[in-house]
Amino acid sequence: MGNQLSIGHPLDHQDERELTETLESNALLNSSLISPEGLKKLVKSARVVDLASKEVVFHKGNDISAIFMIRSGAIRVTDRNEDAGGVILAHGALLDAGSLDGAGKETEKRSKYITNAIVTNKQPAGVCMISMKAYRKAIAKRDKVRESAEYRSLSKSDLFHDLNHYDLMRLYANAELRQYAGGAFVIRRFSRQTGKLYMLVSGTLTVTDRKTHV
Repeated sequence: MGNQLSIGHPLDHQDERELTETLESNALLNSSLISPEGLKKLVKSARVVDLASKEVVFHKGNDISAIFMIRSGAIRVTDRNEDAGGVILAHGALLDAGSLDGAGKETEKRSKYITNAIVTNKQPAGVCMISMKAYRKAIAKRDKVRESAEYRSLSKSDLFHDLNHYDLMRLYANAELRQYAGGAFVIRRFSRQTGKLYMLVSGTLTVTDRKTHV
């Protein structure tokens, strides 16, 4: 098949929704790992590829270049050279977790497929294909976010101690970073409430009931 994203075609709305739901339920690719925005970009980068019956998706020993979600038909995954044995995966299954963060230390080190994936001889199949290049970009962005002072402030706050990574990423993605000059008011006494929560991520401030600075 070649595993090149120049083949196939972009996902339609239904495919995007289905791929998003599949990835969200997967412990290795959900938005708690790569952020909600990262997941959207990953889904947008995917391509739909139609495969003929008996067509090879990837060979054992090939470089891991993509992850596949089966959208139609069935694919046999086997470590044998012939189209026999192994397991048959159908709609919604993800092919290959090799080299993904969280897959386990030995699996993460893999750079080559350790099985063959072949469309069954009964009918054609379709897959949504995500390049490992796109996945690694999403992971790199996630790591950059987690290293930021803003995200660390959220994750270390007692207010959010029971939230998982997904919820923290959602908070971060929807938060607005505001910069204040020295001596500026963040909130004034008796001003109208905005329904917003303010969290200090750098610098210091003074809380007082007086009208002027102290």
